[in-house]
Amino acid sequence: MSKPPTTEHDAYDAEYEKGAKAIRQSRLENVTYSHRIGFCIDLKNNKVKRRFFDMFTNNGKPVYIIGITDNAGDFDDYSKAAYVWLRSEQKEAMLGQWTDPRGIRYRDVLLVISGISRNLALKYKRRYSQMSIMEVLGNGPARLI
Repeated sequence: MSKPPTTEHDAYDAEYEKGAKAIRQSRLENVTYSHRIGFCIDLKNNKVKRRFFDMFTNNGKPVYIIGITDNAGDFDDYSKAAYVWLRSEQKEAMLGQWTDPRGIRYRDVLLVISGISRNLALKYKRRYSQMSIMEVLGNGPARLI
C-alpha cells in the first residue's frame, strides 16, 4: 500500500503518475486522461465528448485542449514538472497521447480552458508552439484547429 500524499505537490505528483500509467496502458492511439474523470477518454466518441464538454465548459463556451509540452516519445521529468506547475496554479491539466502524420507518438501535458475566445485559444497555440489544438463544442465535433 502506498502512503498518502503529504503535500499538495505530492498529490499532483500522484495524479500525474496515475495518468501517465493509464495512458501507457491504453490501447487507444489518440487518448486523453483527466484526473477529474479518472480514466482515459476518446473524444471521437460523441457520448464521451458530450460528457467531457458538460464537465469542463464555462457557460456553454467551447472547451480548448492545448498542449503545453512538445514531447515526442514517453512522458519525462519535464512533463511531470509542467503538469505539477499547471495544477499548482489551479489550472485544469490533463495528459494526452497522439500520433502525428509521420507516425511519431507524442505524450504531452495539456491545458484545458473554457470561457475564452477562439482568437485567444489560437494565441495559446502559438505560445506553446503547437501544430494544432482541440476545440470541443457542445453540439458539434471535437476538432483540431
